[in-house]
Amino acid sequence: MADFRDAFRQGLAAYDDAERARKEIFGLLDEFAEQIEQASTGRVRIERGNGKENMFDTPHVFGVPLPGGTVRTRKYDALFARRPSGDQREELCEYSLSERGYPVTLRYATEDVSCHDGQALEHGLQKLLAHPQTGGKLQRLMGTEQAA
Repeated sequence: MADFRDAFRQGLAAYDDAERARKEIFGLLDEFAEQIEQASTGRVRIERGNGKENMFDTPHVFGVPLPGGTVRTRKYDALFARRPSGDQREELCEYSLSERGYPVTLRYATEDVSCHDGQALEHGLQKLLAHPQTGGKLQRLMGTEQAA
């Protein structure tokens, strides 16, 4: 007969490990938000929220779209930058945590960054901030965008 007690203990330990990882991840995201607010002298706030993407399912016959497609909405976790006053906000990235916390995946522009621990997540967030699209979004929010 199988002994399930060891698997039971492993499940409890795995849950505890995942909770520790999630606390670390959200702590890093909070630190990220705090430092960006300081660096922008309070002109930009970072917040976690839900992003939405409408996906259109249009039937095709021989590559020609037919009328009557459906729209599905995909929801995901995202980091947003916004002005402290007002509703304007910019999505910086989509992020997803695995079942065990790590890896965390950051998706933005054409990047798909997988972070397997806290140090990798810090590096991934630095890459996000250094990306030209992110810089443009932050400049627009702060009102410092250069005229072309």
